[in-house]
Amino acid sequence: MAIKKGISFSILVVIALVLAILYLHFRQDLVGVKVTVINESDGTFSTITAHFSGGIKVLGSLRPGEKKSLLINPRGESSLTLEYQDPVLKTHRELIDVYFENGYGGKLIIWLEKSGGIRWKNDIQI
Repeated sequence: MAIKKGISFSILVVIALVLAILYLHFRQDLVGVKVTVINESDGTFSTITAHFSGGIKVLGSLRPGEKKSLLINPRGESSLTLEYQDPVLKTHRELIDVYFENGYGGKLIIWLEKSGGIRWKNDIQI
């Protein structure tokens, strides 16, 4: 009887470890700062990428009035740089004046303006 209890306990420990590993792996896709980019212009912005500590995420293109979101969870201390081509194909690389780290949450909204410039609203939280 004691052997069966020992085997049952070992199985429970293995299941708990597997679940913990799966949680830690998929947790990275569930936490972070939600970055939304909105095109307020009359033209298409293209090759939009977000650069941060430990990575780059691609948004692609945004047609007039379109918006796209992505989740960013950097590896460490980070700022955000948005790179894109405006409707007349001029390349821009804009530093977004925000600070966030791994595990931070909240949201950041970035508007691409008719002038080709940007503005943003920061609601990033620890």
